[in-house]
Parts: sequence; C-alpha cells; structure tokens
Amino acid sequence: MKIMDVVAVVDATPRNAIVWWTYVGVKRPRTRSRMIGAWVVQRDDRRTLDSTFGGRLVLATGDGAKMITQLGWEKPACFDVTGTLAAMNVERDMLQAAFDAEQSGRTKSKRMVTPEWPMFPEPIDVDNPPLAKSPDPTQRALAIARWLSTLCHQWEYLEEERLARPMLRGLSGLGSRALPLVVAS
Repeated sequence: MKIMDVVAVVDATPRNAIVWWTYVGVKRPRTRSRMIGAWVVQRDDRRTLDSTFGGRLVLATGDGAKMITQLGWEKPACFDVTGTLAAMNVERDMLQAAFDAEQSGRTKSKRMVTPEWPMFPEPIDVDNPPLAKSPDPTQRALAIARWLSTLCHQWEYLEEERLARPMLRGLSGLGSRALPLVVAS
C-alpha cells in the first residue's frame, strides 16, 4: 500500500484529533474494508499525529483544518471532493460516449449490452456531514470516511462495467484503475 493510497479524514475537538483512514487505491478484495484505521489522539501528541496523517492526502473538516494550522503543521495535500467527483463524471461520460459511438456503428443484431454506470454520491459537506452512529467524538470523521468508501465502491463498479467491454478496455487500460483523485490547490 502506497502512502497516497490512503486518505486521512481529519476532524478535531478542543482536546483531540480524530483521524480515520480510507484506502482509495485499486480495488481491494471484497472481504477487506476500505476503512482501514481510526484514531482519537490528544492534540499535543505530535508524534502520533504525524504518523496518522503526516505525508498523506487529507480530507479535513473545518475543525480539523484549523487544528492543523494552529499546531503549525505544514499544509497537507488536500483531497478535493468536488474536483474528484467531476473527474469521475468526466470519465463516466467519456466511456458512455465511446460506447454510444461503437453501438451506432453496429447493425441491430450485433448490438452490445448497454453499461449500467453507477450514480456517484452527492458531494459531502465535510463541515456538516450526516452524523454516523458511533461513539463521540468520531461521528463526523466516520461519516466522511463512509462517504469516501462509498465513492470508491462506485468507482469500482464503473471499472467492472468498463472492463466487461473489450472496446472500452483499450481506452483506459486493461486493469482496474484507482479512483481519479484530485488534490486541492
């Protein structure tokens, strides 16, 4: 697992940092969860905080971002929710257009089965996510990590549909691709 295959969801309270890791790399076995680690750490435990989100792509709540700034940490690479969803939609639309072009050139008896592309979740408001049922103070971080996991599962489904069609495999490679992450500038 590469360090950038993990997004660290970061939230904070006045006393603690909450970090939840979500694996966003290429498809995992169905028996393995994408949510692969969670910590509630005292804000002054710099060593542990560095090991949980230092050098990783971060998806922070407003409170999590404030904590990172207040503690004087270097601004991390940040997961761009809107940009990543836009990249996923562009890819889905490109695949559909390629399928439509191929389909239009075929006779009626040689038509292909139309792909059932996934609907991607709406962008999550990281400052006001729906609270997950979990012990306080982890509800927001867990809700965001679950949303990110759902996003990855929907991308996996898109990849399954793409790889099931030989003419679409040639457009983007023969193997499953990781989520098209966009880093906020």
